[in-house]
Parts: sequence; C-alpha cells; structure tokens
Amino acid sequence: MNGLKRIFSIILVVILTITYVPYLDMIGYSENTLSIDSITPNKVSVGNGKIVTVTGTGFGNDAEQISIKIMYDKKSEITNLDSSSILSINDSEIRIRIPDSNGYIGGAYLSISRTDWGAASIPFEYVKDPSIGKVITNTEIKIERDTDGNIIKNPDGSVKRSKETYLEIYGFNFNLPGNNDNIEDYVELENKESTMAARVIYQSEGYIKAKLPENFVYGDNYSITIKNKFGGSSTIEQIIALAEHDITQLSNLKVNIGSTLTIYGTNFPTTDLSVYIGDENGEKEAVVDAATINQINIKVPQVATNQFQNVKVVNKVQKTAVTLVDELEVLPSPTPFTVYAITPNAGTKQGEQR
Repeated sequence: MNGLKRIFSIILVVILTITYVPYLDMIGYSENTLSIDSITPNKVSVGNGKIVTVTGTGFGNDAEQISIKIMYDKKSEITNLDSSSILSINDSEIRIRIPDSNGYIGGAYLSISRTDWGAASIPFEYVKDPSIGKVITNTEIKIERDTDGNIIKNPDGSVKRSKETYLEIYGFNFNLPGNNDNIEDYVELENKESTMAARVIYQSEGYIKAKLPENFVYGDNYSITIKNKFGGSSTIEQIIALAEHDITQLSNLKVNIGSTLTIYGTNFPTTDLSVYIGDENGEKEAVVDAATINQINIKVPQVATNQFQNVKVVNKVQKTAVTLVDELEVLPSPTPFTVYAITPNAGTKQGEQR
C-alpha cells in the first residue's frame, strides 16, 4: 500500500512539473526581484521637474534594461521616460530627471521595471512653484545701547546707530504649509557683470528675508531668483537701490493701539508711501494721517503687545524701506467703561468720648 502511494506521489510531481514550468517561463518568472526603498526628494516642481535619487535593490548597471513610467493620482495619463532621463545607475541607486508635470499638481507614482527582474513603484508629489510678488530693499537701523539699556552716544552727541541692509521678498508658495525650510539657502542676484548671492536668514510661506553681501553694488538692475529644494524657481527683475529716506526718532517709545505716533526723519516720500508696525512674524499697515519730508503721523494698528515692535517706512516707487528695529512698545488700548452712579459710603465715624 505504501509503495502505491509513493508511486502516485512521483507521478503527481511529474505532472505538475510538466504543466507549470513552461507557464512560469512564459510569464518571465525569476527568483531575482527589483524593489524600491525611497525617493529623495519626494516632492517635485510642477514647472521645472527635479532630479531625484531612488534607492532599492536589483536596478543593475545597464540603463537600457530599465523602463520608467510616471502615473498620476488624478488623471489617467502615463508618462514614459527614456533612458536619457537616467543620470546614473548602480544596483542599489538610480538618479533620474523627472520632467515637469504640464500643470498637474498632486500625487503621482514613479514606476521602475527591469527586464526579467519585475517592477516596483513609489509615490511622490508634484508641488506648486514659488512665485515672487514684490521685492523691497530694507535698511534696518538699530539704536546702540549699553548693558544697562542706556543709549550710547557718539563723540558729537548724536545717537550711535548700526545699519544692515536686506532684501525682503514677498510672494506665494515659498514654503509648504507647516514647513519653513523649503527655500534654498541663497537668493541669486545677477546683473550684466556678475552673479552674487544673498543669504536667506528667514523664510515663511509668503516672505523671505536675505542678507545682501558687503560688496553689493546698489543702483543696478538685477535678476532676482529664488529656488526651492524641489526644483521650483521664480525670477523678477528690478533695480536694487538703497533708501534715500531715514528715520531719526519717534514721538513716543511707548504707545497704545489706536493712538497717534509721529515718526521723524529725513527725505520721507509724501505720497506713495506705506508705514508698517510689526516684525518678521507679521506686520500691520498703519493709517497715515499726514506726511511731510520730515515727519509722518500715523494711527498705531492692532499688533502684538508682548514684545517690542519695528517701525518701517516704505517708498513704494523706489521699492526701498527704512526700519527702526525693536524701539516701539505697543500697549493694549485702554478698556472703556461707563460710570452710572456713585453711592456714598454709608459707614459711621465715631467721635472721641469725653
């Protein structure tokens, strides 16, 4: 009986081998398998595309054996990339130039296949490119103080001040929500003679502050370019000039929201000007009541009252600004109240007993 079972088992194995082995060959079965572990970065510019690095196993060393496709979450199209999109390849890493998305924004998949090794895919995202709206050249003025907070005077009796000049860039999509490091570390500045860089020291979703180099030449026309880490960029052309106006002092260093503040200085624009109160975390435009070349009267806007604020005067025509830094303390508006009646104290006073 056991002999018959053994013979039957052998016959069954032979039948299965004859039946399935040709089928496995037909579908290209292989014990070798291609796999993908990561893609860096996992976000790509809509307008420019981006070079990404894909890590995994089984890529091999021959780009001609690799097929690459991009599939999209929200549309049925498939983009096929040829071998020229592969910049480098080894068995565990491929560098690929992913093209722009022709306006598509959202999720996508990068699929990589290799002859006789199968295929694998990994998700990534096409994101909006940054967009520059305006650029202001801002000279920040700081009043020098000693360790006790007293103002330091120059030998001639004037207040000692220090100045630093920055580019302030306003726009959209500089950073993805919840991130403040998507912009590259330098803003590119190019004129007819050279290319320079302004170092980014602060960035948010719609604002970039960059320190201009010490040898910067003012008054020339520049191409100003910002780039993000996903391949996106934005460029604007304008003259970068130093402000001709200056702030010398304020009528008060401690004011209430809604009260009048007078800003004293020189060469103020009397039209096409704006005044802002705030800091890098946010500014509020003040209502200008009156302006001459030497003084500006404003109403103090609703701003934070837990820290010192900057006062900025902008020449909108020249696209320049001067900011007095950390000198204004803004207090909440006094809370109004109404007195309806006053009731005399009904207590008694005891006299001296004799």
